[in-house]
Amino acid sequence: MRKFFGWLTLLLALAGNAAETQRIAVVDLGRVFQQYYKSRIAEESLQQQMEIFRAYLLKLESQIRGIEKEYRVAADAAGNIAISESERRKYEATARERAEELKNRRSEFEAYAADRQRQLAELEQRKRREILTEITAEVKRRATLDGYNLVLDSSDRAGNELPAVIWSSPAFDLTERVIQELNRGSRKPQTQEQNPQQKDPTDESK
Repeated sequence: MRKFFGWLTLLLALAGNAAETQRIAVVDLGRVFQQYYKSRIAEESLQQQMEIFRAYLLKLESQIRGIEKEYRVAADAAGNIAISESERRKYEATARERAEELKNRRSEFEAYAADRQRQLAELEQRKRREILTEITAEVKRRATLDGYNLVLDSSDRAGNELPAVIWSSPAFDLTERVIQELNRGSRKPQTQEQNPQQKDPTDESK
């Protein structure tokens, strides 16, 4: 609601300025972002990274289950009075080793998951900023070329609030022209990011 009244105040101020003719255009930045081919490349790249991280987490999880099984076997044997005292001591030592190894593996799992989640979030934000910078540059170029001195965003970025522009004439909408210019010359772009089959760098010692 604040956003709406902020734009309403701006439009009223512009309407009251008789000294200069204002030309206002609108752009649906949400639609431009979705249809820009580099957005699809970025999304595919992030998905590939997620698959790599997920595969390594599944490997760690499998190792943890194996260690848990070895621990239970050793712990059960250590309490078995049917075997000799020396054998029980060996199993007790094995159980302690497995318990320590299990603790370390679980810590590794949690640290890896948290670190990769942070990396993915940072990568997503960086790619998004890069794309928005290119979109903004094209909007400015198009607005200047067409003689507009004010461009408003007509997308509902808040998700459940009114957009900055409630209604506008299609003649003022630069969205399609911006999308066409951004995607000019693109032909089935392929990502050049890491192949999803590539091993995780942290897995070199595994």
